[in-house]
Amino acid sequence: MDQTLKLTLTAITMQFLFLLILRIAARLLPATYHLLRPMTLFSVMTLGLLVLSEGILGEFQLGSISIAGIQMSLALFILFVADTAFLTYLLVDTGGSRESPFTSLLLMLPVLAILLNQPVYPQVSSYVGFVVVALSVGMMTAREEEELSPEDSNYGARDADVLRRQSWIYWGVSVAALMLVMVVAWFPQIPGL
Repeated sequence: MDQTLKLTLTAITMQFLFLLILRIAARLLPATYHLLRPMTLFSVMTLGLLVLSEGILGEFQLGSISIAGIQMSLALFILFVADTAFLTYLLVDTGGSRESPFTSLLLMLPVLAILLNQPVYPQVSSYVGFVVVALSVGMMTAREEEELSPEDSNYGARDADVLRRQSWIYWGVSVAALMLVMVVAWFPQIPGL
């Protein structure tokens, strides 16, 4: 089997399972029915992107016109950026980075890129950067106002500071874990090692 076709089929399988996890979680979470329609559109777009790549489409002849598929490296780059952007939308909509069940999928994207044999620099490094930005946006848009309601007389300013500090510690540990993945992925690519 051709390496490009194998990579494409692996990416399609990965994206299908990724979308299945999103769909099941959106169905099970309360008040997320409004996410199903954008999720369906996102699914069609991302899977369509992979089908139109050079691994599946190859070079398609339509009469005298030859249509080449999207280069696989470009298709994967677009796919991972789209996945990160959509997960950012889901994080913001479902309570922020600490509350959302989709945070673990966001943190897993660079690892999936490594497993799909993407080069650490610049692709995987870019994905890590996108994930850190998405995680930060998710932390800044967390639903603190619901947690810090004035009706709760036992909840003081000190407790709010502790909660904020814990949230940013969570962010720091998550970013450090991504950096650990990057270092481990980078070592085998050092010449002479």
